[in-house]
Amino acid sequence: MSILDIKKQATDKMAKSVDTLKHDLAKVRTGRAHTGLIDHLRVDYYGSEMPINQVANVTLADARTISIQPFEKKMVQVVEKAIRDSDLGVNPATSGDVIRVPMPALTEERRKELTKIVKHEGENAKVAVRKTVRACAERGVGYLTLFAFSSENWRRPQEEVALLMQLFQAALSSEVEKLHRNGVRLKVVGDTGRFDPKIRALIGQGERLTAANAGLTLTIAANYGGRWDILQALSRLSREQPSQGEVREEMLAPYLAMSYAPEPDLFIRTGGEQRISNFLLWQLAYSELYFTDTLWPDFGPAALDEAILSYRHRERRFGRTSEQADAAKRPEVA
Repeated sequence: MSILDIKKQATDKMAKSVDTLKHDLAKVRTGRAHTGLIDHLRVDYYGSEMPINQVANVTLADARTISIQPFEKKMVQVVEKAIRDSDLGVNPATSGDVIRVPMPALTEERRKELTKIVKHEGENAKVAVRKTVRACAERGVGYLTLFAFSSENWRRPQEEVALLMQLFQAALSSEVEKLHRNGVRLKVVGDTGRFDPKIRALIGQGERLTAANAGLTLTIAANYGGRWDILQALSRLSREQPSQGEVREEMLAPYLAMSYAPEPDLFIRTGGEQRISNFLLWQLAYSELYFTDTLWPDFGPAALDEAILSYRHRERRFGRTSEQADAAKRPEVA
């Protein structure tokens, strides 16, 4: 397997770690309702465990109430019981076929508890990042990209977004020096203009400090979206080359956010999700996709090696036939 393959695996592993952090934060009660609060809850549906949001319509009735309407009436009691027996600490109330889940007010005591939870999860996330970076470096990976915060994540509850920003700022403050000592080059891609000036300053400092490092290039995708990337590249191209007619791939590629890196060989998504989620849409055109139920904090070197092994058993043809692909691999004989 190539270095790029290993790199992509680790990249997805990292993205999963961040996903898991978001998943854990979604379970935290902040006093405001959000549908992500129940994303991790599952119920028995004809012998299979299914997420509640796949057997019911989940919406917000108001700022402090989640409304759940199962698609089948017989699931009402099942869903209500799952919520009541969960670790969320909420009391659902059913009226007909609609379950209403009110959010308790955020007290000062709960606010302090929330701060502790966030700090704990933040530390877990940083540990996961360090493990991934180390594993990639040990396997000779040249580029690792982690999806930390998507452009769609601004839709999440304000309290959660604020917490994620605090974690991002804390990680930049505490981890950049360690990356530099280990020869890692840091890059941050995305529409960073929306971030707090302190975060933007830390990003700039980190990129300048590590710019000359020749080891692994660690890219953090923050306020990034694949669609945004393509649109911003088209906008820059039209500004700098206004007289151009038809736009070709080779013309647009230099304007993409990750033009400095090769296209990923392997995309890894952990936690049981099976979608790309607007991540590197252009760059993933010919990447191999690997999905695993393993959660990001549990995705260690062994899980990474499993993903790499899966990749090695795949045939990459890039639009050619198997015979053509095999011929392209054979060395030329003089």
